Amino acid sequence: MPPPAIGAPRLPAAYEDAGLDDLDDDRHLDEVVLSGGVGIDVAVRGLTLTRSRLSGVRLPGAGLAGLELADVVIEECDLAGADLSGAVLRRVSLLRCRLSGLVATDLAGADVRVVDCRADEAWFRGARLERAALEGCELSGSDWYDARLSSVRFVDCRLDGAELSGARLSEVALHGSRLAGVRGAGALRNLVIGSDQALDVALALFPSLGISIDDGYLDPDEGDA
Repeated sequence: MPPPAIGAPRLPAAYEDAGLDDLDDDRHLDEVVLSGGVGIDVAVRGLTLTRSRLSGVRLPGAGLAGLELADVVIEECDLAGADLSGAVLRRVSLLRCRLSGLVATDLAGADVRVVDCRADEAWFRGARLERAALEGCELSGSDWYDARLSSVRFVDCRLDGAELSGARLSEVALHGSRLAGVRGAGALRNLVIGSDQALDVALALFPSLGISIDDGYLDPDEGDA
């Protein structure tokens, strides 16, 4: 059975221009485009963006807790170290963005696509994602502790050293993704993988099952020869 389709953002035919000064507490921006600009020490709570597009915006370390996005495209933006705790995403695409060290604990997302993004060391603790695809992303050292992932695809991603302890996965695919040094590999259940990944997944699971590889284990000691 093919994976469920991911809903694409429903965007307007035209936008109104907006700037970083329009980002404010409890503000709702609809059908706007933000292009370029650098925000330093931005701290906004309760911001809502709908049917909008962000392009080339730089908001490193921004505080955006409680952010709500619906039908939004974010492309080539810098959100490294930003705080998106408790964010809600519906039909959102992030394309070629820098998300290193992003804090997205308790994020809730549906119909989300993340493509060619760098999100190493990002925190997705307690996140709830359904019908999502992460494609060609750098996710080394990312933290998915206690996350709930349903119908999520990791395609050609690097998950080396990721934390999966306590995560619950349902219909999660890992085609072409790397898993070296994954922690909490016991969470790797109900997966869909490619035939070329069987060894990688097995090696990730062996430590949690107490299985070690030692070709010389039964060789006699030199002293017994």
